[in-house]
Amino acid sequence: MLHLLFSLLLFLRIKLVDATASMDMGKIFEASKETIRSMIGLIQASNAQMSFKIGGVAFRDVGDVKRFEVHEPVGSISKFETWLSNLEPSGGGDAAEDTLGALELA
Repeated sequence: MLHLLFSLLLFLRIKLVDATASMDMGKIFEASKETIRSMIGLIQASNAQMSFKIGGVAFRDVGDVKRFEVHEPVGSISKFETWLSNLEPSGGGDAAEDTLGALELA
């Protein structure tokens, strides 16, 4: 299942993405990243006069070494894009993604 949770606090504030290795099956992880990019583009295009901050939380299973990867909200879309592009799926192996932990960090 695709785990993308979107929080729209003054448009784009935090994006959450499941970054477990199982998300790499069938290129789901890359498709998730493309969906986030598309949403950013649409919001930018329809709100060109607005400035906003965007951050992200990549989350994995409770026991994974790299459980969270956090990009604090900043006003730079290019910095967020770099962070998003560098995300790689890893860990996982069971059904215990730490979605609630990611929401708490967001």
